[in-house]
Amino acid sequence: MKSLKYLLGKATFSSGSGMPIAFLLNLLILPLFTEVIQKNPLFAAMLIGIIYTTVSIFRLFIIDVVEDRYGLNIRPAHLIQRLFKF
Repeated sequence: MKSLKYLLGKATFSSGSGMPIAFLLNLLILPLFTEVIQKNPLFAAMLIGIIYTTVSIFRLFIIDVVEDRYGLNIRPAHLIQRLFKF
């Protein structure tokens, strides 16, 4: 089993790399749900959750496809580590 420190670092890098995407989604998607949030917050939360989950799956899928097809490691943790080595 990998160390807890390694797993926490991996989770942090993955979340951090998704943050710009989440920020953009917040700006684009949440205003569209203002009325729904006021009328039925549970339903709005479910719909917003589905959108965020779909985007997260798509992001991870793209990373895996590029890694598998082209042999490039574009995982956020790897890119950040390379960035700080220079």
